[in-house]
Amino acid sequence: MTYLLWNLVITGIVEATKIILAHYNAPNLIEWQRVGSYLYFIIHTTLSPAFVLYVLLINGAAKNKGKSFYYILFSIMLIPELLVLTNPMTKIVYYYNVEDGLISYHRGWAMWILYVVAAAYLAYGIVFLVKSWNVLKNNYMKGYAFFLIMIVLGILIQLVSNSLFGETYEVEAFFETIALLGLLVTVDCNDSLIDRDTKLRNNIIYEINVKLYKKYNYKYTTIHVKFANLAYYKNVLQEDSYDALIDFITNRLTYVFNKEEIYRYDNSTFVIVLPKHPLCEKWIKELKEIFEKPIDIHNSPIFLQTVITVAKVPNDIDTLEEHRRIMNVKPDGDNVVTIRLGEDLKFLKRHSLVDEAIKDKSFMVYYQPIWSKDTNSIVSCEALCRLNDKELGFIPPSEFIPIAEETGSIIALGEIVIEKVCKDISELRFQELGIHYVELNLSLYQLRSKNLVSVITENLKRYNVPSSMLNLEITESRDLEDTLELTNLINTLTDKGFSFSLDDYGTAYSNLTNVISINYKNIKIDASILWKSITDFNTRQLLELTIKTFRNFGNNIIQEGVETKEQLDLVTNAGANLIQGYYFSKPLPRLEFVEFVKNFKNKNE
Repeated sequence: MTYLLWNLVITGIVEATKIILAHYNAPNLIEWQRVGSYLYFIIHTTLSPAFVLYVLLINGAAKNKGKSFYYILFSIMLIPELLVLTNPMTKIVYYYNVEDGLISYHRGWAMWILYVVAAAYLAYGIVFLVKSWNVLKNNYMKGYAFFLIMIVLGILIQLVSNSLFGETYEVEAFFETIALLGLLVTVDCNDSLIDRDTKLRNNIIYEINVKLYKKYNYKYTTIHVKFANLAYYKNVLQEDSYDALIDFITNRLTYVFNKEEIYRYDNSTFVIVLPKHPLCEKWIKELKEIFEKPIDIHNSPIFLQTVITVAKVPNDIDTLEEHRRIMNVKPDGDNVVTIRLGEDLKFLKRHSLVDEAIKDKSFMVYYQPIWSKDTNSIVSCEALCRLNDKELGFIPPSEFIPIAEETGSIIALGEIVIEKVCKDISELRFQELGIHYVELNLSLYQLRSKNLVSVITENLKRYNVPSSMLNLEITESRDLEDTLELTNLINTLTDKGFSFSLDDYGTAYSNLTNVISINYKNIKIDASILWKSITDFNTRQLLELTIKTFRNFGNNIIQEGVETKEQLDLVTNAGANLIQGYYFSKPLPRLEFVEFVKNFKNKNE
């Protein structure tokens, strides 16, 4: 950009000087005009290739080009340059005539070669802009569009003005200046791409560059420097002390990486981008030496818990999601400095593969039977989502559910499960099997979805399933406490005929007052409490008291995780009337579940 600006400044000065000298009829005017035009064309013919290089640098394509590419790119520029350099002898680009003391300027046939070469460069630049359209479809593209329109407009006016108006309007340089200023304002002076506190590039431009580098297969290395406890210091330090701490971090990073790309991704994370895959031991050692010692801020020692993560792209991380996930790498315990690289980052690739499996929707719904003590039969079941990928095999819910929540696909996943359950209830005739209802878990993300009620009711209507066949499980959490969100949702769905269970009671955030105030049909007690109660007397007393208390309130108790006769007797003697666990059956595929229910014979008889 600097060269482009200086190019226009110098050519503008040359043109302005020619006009001034002509106005005052300076001595040896014809010589001054020839010298001025000569300088103008020598400099100006480099403008188009310089613009192409600017585009390649902005959209990341330049980083993946070898020297031979640039030799070819700029060798084309030699054609107009040679024509201009030899013009004093050939006069095929431009020339001056003097008749009756009047100086007239004329353009030769070779001028069209200059325009063709310039047009070719501009077209080449446009090709790269179009290729990057999806990434740069913001103020970048607006600025480039303005630049190109103004350039073309100036050239057209200058070319046709003589034939239309009898006089050549030398406006090309003026339009180019306006175009470049527009590009400067919209691209290079874009404050939204700069971190306000450090003046470093921010996460917006970092993620843009990640996408561009991937598009052009650029290989590079990132060093993420995350300060895990920086948020704490933001809260406890005075503003001037915190600002001094940020200045210290910024100055040290810019000193260590003085020639590299440095970004402040968020308040606590800085990212350095290094070309190719260099050995990073030197930089890691310097960072470790800086941040393992206390930092003196206004005579107060500050220890920053620092996580340094080195990742090669695309070997260790590749997708934008992986770049984001690496920001969340945790420190090792209370270590002041943690270093992660190579083998430590394998989980990121696994994370991405699981994410792809989720997007492929390779889901199945399994059903775990729920036994009733009162009827000695299977009266219900819990719908459980299972993911079995062709490449990865079986992926446990403990792995894919958090990933689905992180990526936002949990909503779509929930909708898939709702539809599959409604379809199975209808097609497999659950009611005829004696199944009174299906327990269907709702995540916090689904509860916050505006479409939840309509998704459920539309699927019930589609498969002709009564709302009483779905009992919706909710895990209470702090996120729902003291809000009307949960109550309003329950009231809305209760009015439509649904009932509710409180899931995982005893392990999550179980506020007894809130539990009692909501009309839960079932209270599901988490398996971990039962398992601990076998060896811990106090836990056993608590479990028995909890079961009796909720039974007295009129709730059903579903005890999860029952695996042995001893566990079964313990909870049923305390009053639990519904049992779920491996003692009766593991979760089963839909058809196996149907066969199990049809052939069920109570073990307890």
